[in-house]
Parts: sequence; C-alpha cells; structure tokens
Amino acid sequence: MARLPKSEFWDFSLTVYGRDGVAPACLALQERHGADVNLLLFCCWLAASGRGALTGESLARTAAAVEPWHREIVRGLRALRVRLRAEEVLLPAGADRSFKGFAQELRKKVAAVELEAEHIEQLLLVAVAAPLGPAEAASPQAERARKAARSAKAYLVSLGAPLDEADDRDLGTLLAAVCPTLARRELELLLPSP
Repeated sequence: MARLPKSEFWDFSLTVYGRDGVAPACLALQERHGADVNLLLFCCWLAASGRGALTGESLARTAAAVEPWHREIVRGLRALRVRLRAEEVLLPAGADRSFKGFAQELRKKVAAVELEAEHIEQLLLVAVAAPLGPAEAASPQAERARKAARSAKAYLVSLGAPLDEADDRDLGTLLAAVCPTLARRELELLLPSP
C-alpha cells in the first residue's frame, strides 16, 4: 500500500464515520440516492472546520472534479468487493472448498485497496477545495452546523431524487456526529428545506 499523506479531512472522516449510527446512515443515503459518502463527509468537514459551505457552483465543480475517480475506481473496487462476498464466487461447480477461502482473503485485500482509493478521493477533494481558504476558529458551532446541514442537503438534492423523512433522519444522525455538542433538537431544526 502507498504511504498517503496525513489529512485533517481523513482524520475527521474516520472519527465521524466511527460514531454510533453514522456508517448505516451514510450507507443508506448512498444506497437510496447514489451519494458519494466522501463528498457528503466533505460538505460536513468544510463547515465543521470553519471553511464554509459548498453550494451551487462550488458544489457542482467539486463533485465534477472527483466524479471520474469515484465512479471508475472507488465504485469499481466496491463492486468487486461485494461480488467476492457473494456465496457464488464464480468458482466452477465442484471446486475444492478452500478456493472459497482464497476468494474471501482476496476480498479482504480488495477492501483495503478500496479504503486507500477513498483516502485518495478525499485528498483530491481537499485539493479542489484549497481556494475556499483556511479554517476559521471564530465561527460558532451552531453556525457551522447550519452550513454543514445546508451543504449536505444541497448535495443530496443535486443528485435529483426528492428527499424524505428517512433522509432527514440519516442527515440528522450525521450532523449529530459532526457537531456532538449541539442538542439533537437544535440539529433537527437545521434540516427542513435546503
């Protein structure tokens, strides 16, 4: 594996994604809308770090910049990993059962490469966002949460499907992990209408 540079965004993503309920919420948004979880987390990181919100043109430019990598590399590796998890792993009938174990070992290696590809995508996102400027520590957490909610919701709306209560619930879970010091009710007020 390549030694990738340290990244504040990557560290943020690992922390947030590891909090209760975030992985299932993000994966549900990915499944329902085809959302790029890295881009969703990026919207949240920019706002939470005081760098502002991605909306409109900046959101479209950022999404377009990483879309080829995400589509071809990240999704391609994910599809291969999922296929290797299947009961029927393209092995010929009557093949020794040990071949299934070999396939599962390969799946673990593909999962590690997929994670590395996601890390590279995050580095690309940060490179695209460099013009947005450095973090501003002075903005209040509630303002950062408002910008994170606005950016994340704008991203999901840009995918073209109408959002529903399940989407608001999953976004609420993500925002609660991004801004853990804010009350859940305060976060819920941020979600109606993009």
